[in-house]
Amino acid sequence: MEVLTACVGEGFAELPLANTRMIDISLGHDGHCQNLLCQVLAIERPEYHSQKQSLNSDVVHLRREIAHEQVQYLTSATECCV
Repeated sequence: MEVLTACVGEGFAELPLANTRMIDISLGHDGHCQNLLCQVLAIERPEYHSQKQSLNSDVVHLRREIAHEQVQYLTSATECCV
């Protein structure tokens, strides 16, 4: 176990660096939960990584299709009213 010895002295306890973690305070509770879920899935279920990428790709594709359809709908609506 790695111990930080620079702060060891009278009144200071040894800090076990193996048990410490960096926390991103810019994330909220949901962000930390999502981050933890991704880390756990990456370790315990690496086969889900390809499925996750495929689903993310599908979401991006569908959002582009929706945006394209919205533009066509608004274009046809404005042409109809002119």
